[in-house]
Amino acid sequence: MTHFLDVKGKVADLEAILREYEIELAKAEARNDTAAVERLQQAIEETENKIAGMLKSPYYKG
Repeated sequence: MTHFLDVKGKVADLEAILREYEIELAKAEARNDTAAVERLQQAIEETENKIAGMLKSPYYKG
C-alpha cells in the first residue's frame, strides 16, 4: 500500500528535478540551442503533469 509520505517524497523529488530542468532550459535558451530548448520544454511539461497527478492522489496529504 502506498503511504502519503511516499507520495510526498516523490513529489519533492520531482520538484527538484523540475528546478534542474528549468535551470538547464535557461542555459539552453541563452545558447540559442533550439533542440535542447524543445527537449527540456517537453521534459518540464511531463514532470509538471506527473506532479499534478501525484497531488491528486488520495494518498497525498499536502
